[in-house]
Parts: sequence; structure tokens; C-alpha cells
Amino acid sequence: MTGDVNDNAPEAPFEADPFCKALFESLGPDIRASFTETQINALVSSLTRMNRQRHSIDLRAQVSLFFQRYYVVLLAGPDRRHKVMKTLARRRRLSFHAGTGATLGVAGFMSFSVLTVIGLLAAYLLKSMAGIDIFPDRHLWDFFSGELLQPAMHIANSAREYARDALKSLA
Repeated sequence: MTGDVNDNAPEAPFEADPFCKALFESLGPDIRASFTETQINALVSSLTRMNRQRHSIDLRAQVSLFFQRYYVVLLAGPDRRHKVMKTLARRRRLSFHAGTGATLGVAGFMSFSVLTVIGLLAAYLLKSMAGIDIFPDRHLWDFFSGELLQPAMHIANSAREYARDALKSLA
């Protein structure tokens, strides 16, 4: 006897079941202390009822092999998971439809973007063929060939000269 006041106190209702004990220990002392005795009893009763369902065949055994203990469980009985399986199947269908919808939305946006660019290019070509100049002496093709392609052409020419010089030095 250690002399504590609680030495003769009855064991808490969740101490008997390892699952309930682990659950209450994971809550932390502040939250555990906030439960009343009635709440703890109701939770333990509910958790143990959920945890242990009756099966027609319930065989459990432990086997000791090579300094290890193994357990074997065989459960059989009527399938009571029908509602759960229906709910899971419905959730899978909903997530599949949501994923399909998102994929179609992205594909639609990309198609719209590509068609918009093609439409703008077609409008530009029609404008050019009609001879309409919005900005005199400035054309889209001049922009692409001059301002965008010239630096790339300069880099390509420099690389070609470097490769030619490297091949000459090897020969």
C-alpha cells in the first residue's frame, strides 16, 4: 500500500478494454478529466458494442513459434456490410464523376484556348489578305522574325561556329 487516497478506488470502466484504454489515454489528461462518469460509461458501452460484433464462427488462437507469439483469427457469419458497401460504392462513383468532371473541365478550357488562338490567327490572316493595316509599317510576322527569331538565330550561328572550330582543332 502506497498510502494514496485512490488505492482502494474502483478501476475506471475503460481500463478493462485495451481499445478503450488506448483511446482515452490518447485524449490527454485535460480532455479526460472533462468527462463525467456517465459520459465515460456511455462511450465505453458504445465503443465495446461497435468493436465486438457477433459472428457465427469466432475462433481465436495464439501460437508460439521461435520466440515469437502469433495469433490466428477465423471469423465467419452473415454479411452485415451491405449498407456500408453500398455507401462506399456510392462515394466511389461520386468521386469518379467529380474526377471526370474536372478532367473534362480542364480539357474544355484547353480546347477553348487553342481554338481561340487559331481563331485570332485566322482573323489576322484575313485582315492581312484584305490589306488592312492597323499599325503602318508594323506586322506580326516582322515581330516574330525580327524580335523573337534573331536572338535564337544568333545563338544557333554561334554554336555552329564553335562546333566548326572544335572539329578543326581535332583534325
